[in-house]
Amino acid sequence: NILTHKGGFAYTLVKKKLRFSAGNNVGITSFNQTENFTKSEVKRNFINWYPSTSLSYKFSCQKRLSFNYYGNTQQPSINDLQPVASNDDPLNIYIGNPNLKPAFENEFSFNFSDYKVLTDRNLWTSFSYNFTGNAISSRDNIDTSGKRIYQSINVTGNRSYNGYIDYGFKLKKIDLRLGFNGNFNAQRNVS
Repeated sequence: NILTHKGGFAYTLVKKKLRFSAGNNVGITSFNQTENFTKSEVKRNFINWYPSTSLSYKFSCQKRLSFNYYGNTQQPSINDLQPVASNDDPLNIYIGNPNLKPAFENEFSFNFSDYKVLTDRNLWTSFSYNFTGNAISSRDNIDTSGKRIYQSINVTGNRSYNGYIDYGFKLKKIDLRLGFNGNFNAQRNVS
């Protein structure tokens, strides 16, 4: 049984060229699990946070710079927490981990856009960085008989970077539009 109460607040400020917003939602969750075979119970109460912030500056109608932040609590699943070992497959034994902590994902992004109507020129760029504290991953052990025992655990070090740029323009004399773009991605996951 899972029962969640959720609420939040936000503040927004809008000026002529500036827009700022900040807020946070909070979810309070009660988790009750009964294992009918042994009649044991697992109870967890936890708080989920969902903060967000955005800031944008509008230089002109077609030129803007913005920054965004989002946070998100990620609770372990019921299977991650289940303290009873599953023996459906004798070569792959999953053991739950009732001591798992919630993970927290952070996402930062920067964006810039500029478009010139008269020359039909555009420039769009973006960069984002994500990292997760207490990420939920897997620990695997294989014994000499080939039996695999695995379990969900908390790890640190999961992160990713993403970037993008797009530049385009029009050659009016020959009525041809050219565009160039590129992106990069880097990711690190720990297990």
